Amino acid sequence: MFAHKAVIAHQGDMATLCWLVVEGNVHARIISTDGQLTLLASYGPGEIFGCYPEPTALRADMVAHGALRLLCVDTGTLVELARRFADVAYGLTTLFARQLDVTLDRMAARTTLTATGRVYAELLRLAGSANRIEPPPVLSALALTVHTTRETTSRALAHIVRRGIVRRSDEALEILAPRLLADLIA
Repeated sequence: MFAHKAVIAHQGDMATLCWLVVEGNVHARIISTDGQLTLLASYGPGEIFGCYPEPTALRADMVAHGALRLLCVDTGTLVELARRFADVAYGLTTLFARQLDVTLDRMAARTTLTATGRVYAELLRLAGSANRIEPPPVLSALALTVHTTRETTSRALAHIVRRGIVRRSDEALEILAPRLLADLIA
């Protein structure tokens, strides 16, 4: 169990484990050459991070985002399980493929969308089919996720609240008009 903002592992540490997120989120963060904190990836429940198929140096700091519960597996043990059991190998390839797809989506969004468009796209992604984010996202964390400023994120959210596209309360952020929000992504 890790508390919010606890560092699980530091950039450059030699990793010999794979971690499975049971509860909470982990942010893979680096400080770029210009001193900007950058979120490389975010791992939620059911996702795996660390090293596979062999030990390696971590490319980023792994930091708990909210209360976090992890399951740790030695990389060598996980490789051996994948070799011996097809279901384990299939599960790992499915997890890694899904994580790669999310990473590629984020890279494409960063390249092709405006900062405001990235905010709107991330809100839709977080809300999923329920069109609800509970609890509502923290603006600074959302800004970090989409590589923009907190101010830009705040303005983008205020704009869609004023237009009645979303409703924000202390408990949740509800997307009332998902198609309208999708149309604003540019």
